[in-house]
Amino acid sequence: MNRIPETISLACLALVLILVTGCGKKDDASSPKPDEGEAATAKNLNPNEVQKALDENLPLLRDPELDSDEVKKILDENLPLLKNPDPAVRIEAARALGELRRLGKGATGALLERLRAPEEEEDVKEAVRTALSKIGPAARIKAAQALGELRGQGKKAIPDLIGVLEKADEEREVKNAAKDALKKIGAQAVPLMVEKLTAALDALTAYKRERDEYAERATQWDSLLKAKEEEIARIKIEKSNLIKERDKIGDTLSKTESSLKKAGEEIKHLRAAVEDAKKRLQKADMATAALQNELMQLTTKVTELEASADIAREESGKYQKDLATARQTIKAKDEKIQTLTSSIKQLQQKVAQLEAKIKELQAGGT
Repeated sequence: MNRIPETISLACLALVLILVTGCGKKDDASSPKPDEGEAATAKNLNPNEVQKALDENLPLLRDPELDSDEVKKILDENLPLLKNPDPAVRIEAARALGELRRLGKGATGALLERLRAPEEEEDVKEAVRTALSKIGPAARIKAAQALGELRGQGKKAIPDLIGVLEKADEEREVKNAAKDALKKIGAQAVPLMVEKLTAALDALTAYKRERDEYAERATQWDSLLKAKEEEIARIKIEKSNLIKERDKIGDTLSKTESSLKKAGEEIKHLRAAVEDAKKRLQKADMATAALQNELMQLTTKVTELEASADIAREESGKYQKDLATARQTIKAKDEKIQTLTSSIKQLQQKVAQLEAKIKELQAGGT
């Protein structure tokens, strides 16, 4: 596809040649005659002279059959030799570089340096000039012009002249010279040019077909790309919502952890309070037991005193005072027992409340 413009250019040139030469028309009295001078020039050329002109000029239009690696190798080998002390070596290096023709453009700078060197020998400069003429467009322009002067006898040069036009990197002046030569050769060039025209039309048709296929694919790709972009936008929105929900859950978890930590501290304090209450209750139980024991002892003593009352009535005066004191003591102990009993009930109620609160906090934490 990258050679379509050059091929179409050749096709246009073919059409011009057909129109100019009148190819395909029958001869009649009204048909223009060929230029007598040009015909005479073509007839006056000796076949040996024609072949000599072809042999001298066709090689100048052709690129050496070398790939890029081979060209690079020749350049790398011969460019340093241009500075060799031996002039014969420098001459051979210049000739080798010149044989690269237009592929040796990379050597132009080094060759010009040798040509401008005031100390360089004339034989070397002559070899350098020849190499530069082969590398530059001048030699190819002169070759195309010389082949065009062969007129109708130059048909063997047609493929090479067309090849010049097909080179995308060839200088415009050289291509113009090749076009002029093909025009001078005239009708002899038309069949091959028509072949090029057919190839150009086929290539153009294939190019249009491929272009249409790529356009259809591009439309499909645009639709797919748009769908993907919409999907990406939707995914981004979902991602943003998920991030917000994640942050919200994170805040809730943080608050829950803070509440759990606070509840744990409260449970710890309540457990400490329960333990303290239990200890106080244990002490109260011990005090109650001691008071009960003392009460039992006092009750036994009262019983003994009452039993002995009848016996001691005679000594009632003496013991009335002891009895009254004992009764006061008993009354005081009863009041103390009642107070302790009330305290015990209050502590038991408080312990029950604390245990209920612990169970409530534990149930809330889970």
